[in-house]
Amino acid sequence: VRSLYFALSTTSSMGYGNGPAAVQDVEYVFAVCVQLFGACISAVIFSNISSVINKGDAASMRFFELTDRVNEFIRFHHLPTALKGRLRAYTEMQFSLHRGIDAGGVVTSFPTHLQDDIYYHLHERLLRQVPMFNAVEDVGFIRSLSRRLKPQVLLAG
Repeated sequence: VRSLYFALSTTSSMGYGNGPAAVQDVEYVFAVCVQLFGACISAVIFSNISSVINKGDAASMRFFELTDRVNEFIRFHHLPTALKGRLRAYTEMQFSLHRGIDAGGVVTSFPTHLQDDIYYHLHERLLRQVPMFNAVEDVGFIRSLSRRLKPQVLLAG
């Protein structure tokens, strides 16, 4: 018990000899338990911090992968300069809207009733802006219509 206490005290930030000294075996066991608990709490905190950092990096990794594919496509097909600029602008605009997440692919992985709920949530506000659909009280109709919408993004030029 004392050798374990010495090893943990030396490797922990407390250091051996700093702080109150254990005298009885119960105190040594308690000190070992407290040091192990502190090490576990530190590990949890550091893993959560690294997880947050990696989540931020996941979006930038998706962006760099997407731009690399677009640039490779441009080089492979020897596209003209004007078209290169339009492709890159479209890629950046699409990524800024969706953060590189294929919503259609994600939604299709869910059961049909959940897909209906998701599409309704995503498109109801847009459908209600159309005067013809604004007064419709039949939610089922709006839900079925929202499932059939296909987003289109058009660039100027």
